[in-house]
Amino acid sequence: MLGKHLLPCLVKHQPVSTLPLTLLQLFDRDPLKRHLQWHTMGSQLVKYCVFQAAIRFLDCALAPLSTQDFCQTAEISQTVCTAIQIGLVDLLASWSIRPSGVVEHSSGEMAAAYAAGCITAAEAITIAYFRGQAVGKNKKKGAMLAVGLGINEICNYLKLEHFEDKVVVAAINSPENITLSGEVETITESMTILTKDGIFNRLLNTGGNAYHSHHMIALGSTYINILANGLTHMMQLGLSDNKKRYARIPWVSSVTPDKGLSGFDVTTGYWKANLESPVCFSEAVSILVGSEHNTVDVLIEIGPHGALKTPLNRILTSLGQSILYAPSLIKNEDSRVSILRLAGTLFCRNAKVDLVSVNAVDQPLVTGLQVVHGCTTIDLPPYQYTYGPISYTNKSKEQNTIEWSLTIYHFKIHLYRWKEMRRYLERWIKQSSPYQTADYMD
Repeated sequence: MLGKHLLPCLVKHQPVSTLPLTLLQLFDRDPLKRHLQWHTMGSQLVKYCVFQAAIRFLDCALAPLSTQDFCQTAEISQTVCTAIQIGLVDLLASWSIRPSGVVEHSSGEMAAAYAAGCITAAEAITIAYFRGQAVGKNKKKGAMLAVGLGINEICNYLKLEHFEDKVVVAAINSPENITLSGEVETITESMTILTKDGIFNRLLNTGGNAYHSHHMIALGSTYINILANGLTHMMQLGLSDNKKRYARIPWVSSVTPDKGLSGFDVTTGYWKANLESPVCFSEAVSILVGSEHNTVDVLIEIGPHGALKTPLNRILTSLGQSILYAPSLIKNEDSRVSILRLAGTLFCRNAKVDLVSVNAVDQPLVTGLQVVHGCTTIDLPPYQYTYGPISYTNKSKEQNTIEWSLTIYHFKIHLYRWKEMRRYLERWIKQSSPYQTADYMD
């Protein structure tokens, strides 16, 4: 964590000017399921005051809620990754990059609801934190399996007698990929059958949790109770004020995609369903991308790594569409490089990116954010040999010795050629007539 001091919010949650390029932000699932989290992820972005302020604010909001159980893996993963996503939303907004719509996968829904203007940042991090708390109390051992089949094809396997009530479809990632969740023994047997039939399948590392299955139902009531208390605390602190929300934009929930773009208010019961219900990601993306009133030009994934690229490509292929995909961060890459590449990609696609803010150095003030701009140096010497003792390149002693030797060698060659030319001119003058010589001398 970055301390317990609350910095003033540096991002004003006001509508940003309409972009000629419509952007759709996608919020990834729980990174714990795909090893997407990585050491020091997003740490370089703390250099940006907007991102740093978001993390400090979320840290302060969680301070009175944290307990000794905070060291549980699910709690750390889900809470920290949601904080990264919220920080990215704020940082991009400070560069005038705001989406025209959002869609999410699994626990990415907390940050998606924040970006859509449905909840505040404090509420989003509280929901993520208590989701991890609830999952940490799970006593049942389960497993999850990614399968390269569509929902109709997998149903033929689920109808088998030894599969009933033991394994369910946890997520429909694309028309050709689903995720199964349930008992460890049944998932293991499923792997054997699918492998024998030559069907792609991969076991997901979920820490023994079968998300979006009957295993989570037992945790639902606990999740609602502790979440209600946490959200009440946020309200008492004044962190649930609607003024702290972004302007509302279309959001298609992967929990209730049938509600479309109409928008709705989220309750504690909704977040319980987010934990228990299957993730209808393919349907949600299809609705938002296929909307005639919300044309999408770029798909931006908000998360620690670009994990949704493959399912997105399959969804778009099934719809006969081609839309640019751009991740915000890439695993094990300097986060500043990743986020600046995203800004450059959007700018090259004619989005109204505030490059002045992107290239500026920001400094926090009590009243907000001060942006310090650089300037173009116009008084540099025009020729390299007048630079003086300043060296603009780092060269080894051996390189300098070789270059100096080559310079002397080339100088000797030019001097030799000049001497030869002078001898030639002198001979030509002597052999010429007096009149020709006089003309030459003039």
